[in-house]
Formats: sequence, structure tokens, C-alpha cells
Amino acid sequence: MDINKVMLIGNMVREPKVSALGEGKNVANFSLATNATWKDAKSGSVKKAVEYHDLAAFGRLAEVIGQYTTKCQKVYVEGKLRTRTWTDK
Repeated sequence: MDINKVMLIGNMVREPKVSALGEGKNVANFSLATNATWKDAKSGSVKKAVEYHDLAAFGRLAEVIGQYTTKCQKVYVEGKLRTRTWTDK
């Protein structure tokens, strides 16, 4: 059995963008920033790193995200990981 599950807790980077796909279905595109903090073993200084995640939600969930989330708000997201690739011009 395989498992593809992702759980993120982070801050909304910007307002979500909700678009219509047709046939009454919507998609919400949004970005989430997650932070990590640790103490460097050699220097003893505190290090910080930020990861940015570009996410998409569909259907009724897209509507809820567009309606109830705002920039800088802390949110919990759970879903599947799907990596897409493209070639830029």
C-alpha cells in the first residue's frame, strides 16, 4: 500500500485567487509559507528558513478558501502531493 498525504501549517502569502473552470467548478490558487527554526550545532546561532508552497483546491473547498481566508492568516492544509513540471519560454 502507498500513501500520498501532506499536512502543512503556515501563513497565507497572498489573497487566494478563485477562478471558474467551467461546468460550475472552481479552482483556488494560493501560496503558503512554512517556517523552520533551529540552533546551528557549530556556531550556536539560531537559523531560520522559509519554504513557499504553491497550492490549488477545487470545487466547494475552493469557494470556502476564497471566502474565509486572507493574506497572513495561519491555516492548516491537508491533501495529496502532485508535482507538475513545465518549460518556460
